[in-house]
Amino acid sequence: MESDIQPPRRSRAEIPESYRWKLEDIFPSDKDWETACSAITPLLENLQNCRGHLSDNAASLITALDLASRLDMELMELLAYARMRRDEDNTCSLYLDMADRAIGLYYQTASATAFLTPEIAALPEKTLLAWLETEPSLQPYRHSLLDTLRVRQHILPEAEEALLSRFGPVAEGLGDIFTMLDNVDIKMGSIADGQGGTIELTHAAFAQLREHPDRKIRSAAFAQVHSAYAGIGRTLSVLYSTQIKADLLVAKSRRYSDSLSAALSGDNLPQGLYMALI
Repeated sequence: MESDIQPPRRSRAEIPESYRWKLEDIFPSDKDWETACSAITPLLENLQNCRGHLSDNAASLITALDLASRLDMELMELLAYARMRRDEDNTCSLYLDMADRAIGLYYQTASATAFLTPEIAALPEKTLLAWLETEPSLQPYRHSLLDTLRVRQHILPEAEEALLSRFGPVAEGLGDIFTMLDNVDIKMGSIADGQGGTIELTHAAFAQLREHPDRKIRSAAFAQVHSAYAGIGRTLSVLYSTQIKADLLVAKSRRYSDSLSAALSGDNLPQGLYMALI
């Protein structure tokens, strides 16, 4: 018989609405998401018109940065909605497709706007600092502009930046594969509950069972879960190894000594601090 230690699984439709994500605050419907998706192309075309003109004057730089900021916010909303819809049910093909399209659109846009960072990095430092002092409209971008100057040695020419952007979906796909394995495909099995019944193991159930008062049940849950992961251990090791190679590819392409330096660069943190923390 089934144990009453954990509540039975319920579909999302059975969960009270007060406990669900309200993604309608982002887009009222999937149709509205599609409409917003189709609006990205003309916005991107407007930004493309700024190519080669960022150094003309401060106004040209502001126009490009405003368009890029709006484009980024629109894309983040598209991504958030599609991914969270997917996370509601990782077996729903509709939202798997929407999430995949949103990710593809994000990296396609990153490739098309790859001219921005190299052009900003190519600006004479004195010129950029002078514009920052005299143009109030540049103040929202002050930190990112100064950050671009800081990492300018790791910024590639436009063609190479675009190439790395096109590589993005491949690297991100590794994480998506793990998500599907970890949340959909893996079967953890069940264990005896000590009362003549069984407990079906899931991530949520395991989190509860780790604090179960019966040591035998804690031990059985631990052994069963790790046995399930051992069953896909070779697949996981290949995924992890490939992710490391992807990280190294990006790090070396940007002239970092290793992937750790590349990862810490975005937050401007020294390796010494990281090593001290661990």
